[in-house]
Amino acid sequence: MSEFGFDPADPIDPLGPPPRPATPPVRLGFLWILTGLAGAAAAIYAIPYFAFRIGYAYESGRAKAAEESLARLGQSGAVEQANSLFRTAATAVLPAVVNIQCLRAVPAEAHQGVPLPPGMAIPSSFGSGVVIDKQRGYIVTNGHVVQGADEILVRIGRGRDYPARLVGADSKTDLAVLQINAPLEAEASWGNVDELDIGDWVLAIGSPFTLDHTVTVGIVSAIGRRNLRIIPEFGGYEDFIQTDAAINPGNSGGPLIDLNGKIVGINTAIYSPNAGGPELEGRGGNVGIGFAISASLARTVVDQIIENGRVIRGYLGVVLSEVEPRLARQLNLNGSGAQVRDVEPNSPAAAAGLAPNDVLIELDGQPVRDVPDLRNRIARLPVGSRVNIAFLRDGQRQTTTLTVAALPLLRSLGARVQSDENTPPGLPPLRIDSVDPGSAAARSGLRPGQRLLAIGNRTVSSPDELETILGRFDPTQPIPLRILSPDGSLSTIRLNPSSTSP
Repeated sequence: MSEFGFDPADPIDPLGPPPRPATPPVRLGFLWILTGLAGAAAAIYAIPYFAFRIGYAYESGRAKAAEESLARLGQSGAVEQANSLFRTAATAVLPAVVNIQCLRAVPAEAHQGVPLPPGMAIPSSFGSGVVIDKQRGYIVTNGHVVQGADEILVRIGRGRDYPARLVGADSKTDLAVLQINAPLEAEASWGNVDELDIGDWVLAIGSPFTLDHTVTVGIVSAIGRRNLRIIPEFGGYEDFIQTDAAINPGNSGGPLIDLNGKIVGINTAIYSPNAGGPELEGRGGNVGIGFAISASLARTVVDQIIENGRVIRGYLGVVLSEVEPRLARQLNLNGSGAQVRDVEPNSPAAAAGLAPNDVLIELDGQPVRDVPDLRNRIARLPVGSRVNIAFLRDGQRQTTTLTVAALPLLRSLGARVQSDENTPPGLPPLRIDSVDPGSAAARSGLRPGQRLLAIGNRTVSSPDELETILGRFDPTQPIPLRILSPDGSLSTIRLNPSSTSP
C-alpha cells in the first residue's frame, strides 16, 4: 500500500478514465442520414421483395390448390363429363353440316381484260347449311347465301360436290331450302327454343372463310331480338337469338345448337362496328355479337317452303304502328300493344269491325308486346283459323273474333292491288294501289297507278283470279307481269318472289 492510500499493483487508475471526446454535431447528423437511407433502401427494395415473395407463395399456393382440385375433379370424371357435353353435341351435328358454294354465269365478254369462254361461271358467294331430312335430301341455309346463284354446289364432309336444287326461298326471313340427290348419312333435329334461356351454352357450326366444319362455342346473350333491321326485305319478320359464339363470313346458314345437339337457330348475321350495326355478310369481323334466326320461326318457314314451295302467312288486313308514348301512358299500357293505323278493305279485320286508332292488346288471350311480336304471331296463324282479339277503343276494352286469311302473294311481295269499280271501259280493272319501298315489287318496277293486264299469257280481272294464277307459278322463278302504265305504255315486268335486296 503506498503512502497515497492505494496499491500500486491495483490496475484501476485512481483518477478515473480519461474523458471521451464528444461526437461533433455534423457526424451525428451524418449517422442519421445513413440510417434514413438504409430505411429508404429497405422500403424500396426489401419490402417489395418480401411482399413479392409472400404474394408469390400465396398465388403458388392457390395454383397448387387449384391443380389438386382439378386432379380430384379429373379423378371423379367431372372434367371429362364437361368436355363430353360439348364434344358429343358437336359430334352429333357435324356430319349434317355442309359447305355451300354458289356460282354465277358471266357473259363471254372480257372480264377485267381477260376473255372468258362461253358458259363459264365464277364463284359468287359461299356459306353453310344443315341437313334436316337425309331421306329427301333437304338442306336449310340463308337466302342471302344463294341469292342470284345460277348454280349451287353442296359439299358433304370432305367428299365431292353435289349440285343442289333451290326448293324455295323466303326473302322476309332470309331462309332458303335446297335439295340434293346424294347419299346422306346424317341429319340434325330442331330444338325447343322455349326451353332456351340467357346464359345457356350454344355451339355455332359452319364453314367460316371456307374452313369446313369449324365449331365455336359461347352462351345465349339474348332471346327474341326484333327490330334489328337485319332482314333487307321491306316488312321482314325477325326473331333472333343473340350469342357470343364466334360467327364469321361463311358461317351464314349453319346451325346454332344447344348441348342436346338440337338446332336452336340458323346463323345469319353479326354486329359490325364498321357497318354501324348488324350485317348479313359479316365483313367487319366477329366482335362477340352474333345473331341466329330462332328455330321456332325457321322451322315454320322451312316446313312451308318444303310443302308449298313458298310461305303462306296468316293475314288480318291491318296496317300497324307502335303506340305513341303519350297514348300508352294514358291507356296505362306499359310499353305494350300495337295501334291500328289503317284497315284494308275486304279484309278479315274489316269484316270483324276493327278500325283505325284501335289499340290491339291481346291475341287469343296472350298479351301483345309490340308490333314485331304481333306481326310474327299473325304470320304463323293457320289460314282459316278463328282468333279472338282484345283491343282498346276510346279507352274502353272490346273484343272481336275474326277468321285468318292467307296473305295475298302480291301483297307479300310489297304491292297492294285494288279492283277499281270505276274503271273506264277498255281498261283492266286491277290497279296497283301502293308499293312498299325497298320491296321485291318496288325493285321489279311496279309503281302505284299501274294496271295489271296479265300474268304470263293469262289475263286477270279480279284479286281472286290474280291470287290463283300467281299460286301456279314456280316460286323460285321470276313471274312475268304485263303492265299498263298511266301514260298508256305497255311493258313486261319480271317479279322475282325469291329475291332479296342487295
